[in-house]
Amino acid sequence: MPKDILSAIERATKNEVKGSRARYAMDIVCENIKLAKEKSQPVCQDTGSILFFVKTPKGFDQHEFEEAARWAVAEATTKGFLRQNSVDSLTGKNTGNNLGPGNPYFHFEQTSPPLERGVRGDLRSALSSKAAAARTAALNTVCQIRASTPSAISMG
Repeated sequence: MPKDILSAIERATKNEVKGSRARYAMDIVCENIKLAKEKSQPVCQDTGSILFFVKTPKGFDQHEFEEAARWAVAEATTKGFLRQNSVDSLTGKNTGNNLGPGNPYFHFEQTSPPLERGVRGDLRSALSSKAAAARTAALNTVCQIRASTPSAISMG
């Protein structure tokens, strides 16, 4: 880490009130920098964000997919496949299930051609949040996704 960056972080730490959350967080940052230097390791062990990059055919119900995926994220977090790292930026409280505003993040890309009539019904029932098979499939998908690794889920 460049010396000027380290100096700026140390100055910012000293400017925080002792005993405050900000000071505690800055002390942790300084300790991580020190340990990283001693062990020749990266400074941060960022757990990343849960991102879904989903390619879907026209006619795909994105809301049903999001509902099933949110359920799967919460379930995967409960079972220990994902770390509980979703923290409300205003309150500092951890949701405990990785769900919250903007988390997980979904990016849908519509592809062609549209779903065929029979396939549309099959996909809708398979991704229904009420279908146990869909939840299992979604859970398996989430468990394979590593935090902050863009993963494409192709549906069609």
